[in-house]
Amino acid sequence: MGGGAVYFHLEPKIGKGIINDSNAELINFYIELSYNFKDLIETVKSIPNNKEYFNKIRKFKPETSFEYAVRYLYLNKTAYSGLMRYNSKGEFNTPYGNYKNPNFEITQEQIDLVKSAEIHNCDFRKIPITYKLNDFIFVIHPMWKLGKDIISYSLLIKIKKNYISGF
Repeated sequence: MGGGAVYFHLEPKIGKGIINDSNAELINFYIELSYNFKDLIETVKSIPNNKEYFNKIRKFKPETSFEYAVRYLYLNKTAYSGLMRYNSKGEFNTPYGNYKNPNFEITQEQIDLVKSAEIHNCDFRKIPITYKLNDFIFVIHPMWKLGKDIISYSLLIKIKKNYISGF
């Protein structure tokens, strides 16, 4: 489960949520969603959903932040299992998912959650976080390759009486 899924599931209601990821395309998507969600959704829906167009979009080199966001959403919803995978050259390399009706809808609640968040694109250790009693922090540490295995570490933290505990 990714941090975005946790964020949207918890729907922070008090204060400001923080969204951070090292994936610049994902963060760009969130920012464009905040400002241009109607145009973004309409544009993505206008692109045919077939393998030929999928491959064109996959190879497309965006020039604007809006084009990057359109490309990101289209590939995320039409690629196999919604997998956003890149090769060592930074090229998207997930195959076409062959879905008849990909769901490009984004709810107003999701848009509002993104708009209300503080958004970063950096190493999570560089974000100055102030926290107080009963705050909740969810961190997905970057994946490391160890031999043939890929290791990912997720950490759930709840602030309790002036100390941090993982659970």
